[in-house]
Amino acid sequence: MELVVQLLLVFALLSTFFQISQWNFIPRLVLVIVLVTVSYWFYPWVIEQSNDQLKQWLANPIKMQHLATVQIIEAVVFTGIDLSNLKQFFGQSAKKGFRYASYFPGIMVLVAVLYFQMRCFYVLSHLIDFNLLGIGFSLGIGMLFLLIPQLIKRLIPEGYLRMELRYMLGFGQILACVVITVFCQKLPYHQQQNHLDINSLAYLSGLLIIMFLLGWVVSIIKRKMKFKWKY
Repeated sequence: MELVVQLLLVFALLSTFFQISQWNFIPRLVLVIVLVTVSYWFYPWVIEQSNDQLKQWLANPIKMQHLATVQIIEAVVFTGIDLSNLKQFFGQSAKKGFRYASYFPGIMVLVAVLYFQMRCFYVLSHLIDFNLLGIGFSLGIGMLFLLIPQLIKRLIPEGYLRMELRYMLGFGQILACVVITVFCQKLPYHQQQNHLDINSLAYLSGLLIIMFLLGWVVSIIKRKMKFKWKY
């Protein structure tokens, strides 16, 4: 199960790298600052999570199915946005709403960053001080999200091709989610009362709103910069 989850999160990171390779430097820098801040802010929480706790999460079919559901929704939404924006590379105009939506980074990238941060802490915690490890990981995330999209853009200068590759990654994410769902059928379900988990719903809704607002702010910054350089 964990191997499939790791593959899913790698796909999510690659999809984000291809997405922000379409952005200018300023929007990319805004996202990097957010990710670095989140990574450093959450490192005390990461320290408190044990390896056994992570294994319990991965063995929980309900949590894994929730993860798969969120990822499938995100992949389908991003695929629709990419297909709409792909028109502008072939002489057709894309709707303004879809152009702005391309600056929505999604929430799976945050899950991926926190998961790999947790794994990094498990491996290196006995070698490096926690505070230094938190700072180093946060700065490393910032460098990765600045350099890898730039490298992708240099290796694949055609914007439409990068968008099509991200489209293929979306199908890979959906396939990984299907595999996770199949694995969940073999995991034991613990009997529990049917009730609405308000806290989880509130956290997810809040995170979606925050990431959407981030994409909206980035799109405004880019539009104002274009206007400034134009005149």
